[in-house]
Amino acid sequence: MNNIKAIFIDIDGTLTTHKNKYGISLEDKMALKDAQKKGIYVVLSTGRSYEDLYPVWKEIGMGEKGAFAIHSAGSVLQDMAFGDVIVEYTMDEFIANKLIAHANANNFRFKMANDKRIFRYKLTMIDKFVNIFKKVVYDYSEFTTTPESFRKIGFVPSFSKRKTLKQMAKFEEAVPNAEFTRTGSGIYIEATKSGISKATAAKIFAKIKEFDLKDAIALGDSMNDYKIFEAVGHPIAMANAQKELKKISKFQTKSVKDSGVSFALKQIKD
Repeated sequence: MNNIKAIFIDIDGTLTTHKNKYGISLEDKMALKDAQKKGIYVVLSTGRSYEDLYPVWKEIGMGEKGAFAIHSAGSVLQDMAFGDVIVEYTMDEFIANKLIAHANANNFRFKMANDKRIFRYKLTMIDKFVNIFKKVVYDYSEFTTTPESFRKIGFVPSFSKRKTLKQMAKFEEAVPNAEFTRTGSGIYIEATKSGISKATAAKIFAKIKEFDLKDAIALGDSMNDYKIFEAVGHPIAMANAQKELKKISKFQTKSVKDSGVSFALKQIKD
């Protein structure tokens, strides 16, 4: 992998399964640490917020080559080691309110986050447990009209991929000034500031570190990886990836359950 400068890697469905959201296989963990030892940047690139990303980053981050992450669906590029936010994009308050109003009108479950708080349509048992130690997750009923910007808002309009795709088209029609994508199994919609995706932050990172994205790998499984797949020279889809992503990948690796990340990196010769 002498010509590879960076690996941008998704978490859910790529490094971890949906059932074990913090469990990385030993094979994948060692492969990513080995890449960092070879001088390659390993950049977690996820729709997750900082709090949900941090436990995974702790497992694989090593020195400067593993210090950085892209999160909140590309809205934030952050130095995880020092906590410094390098770049951040937030939605206009008016756009965010239109998204929330559309979700409420259709009785969709949703989640929204910024650097201070996370709001959910309804708190889960895990949220309530986490809040015992530090309250960071709030029920939407606690949301006030105080102006507050959000990095991304996530929606679950249906447990059907087909219906979710139709609902995303309705979102795009109702709120044209936002960026939409489907994630995970295809039933979750992420909305960010217009024009913002994982690729946006990846391009900024490459410029800062002075390398060409043609010398970068992207590993992922869902449609929020689509634009970063288009941006890098080596897009690699997981076996469990959505069909649209597989079509633009240069290589398809094994599934997340079979340590597809380490298998993929072994195929790229030294």
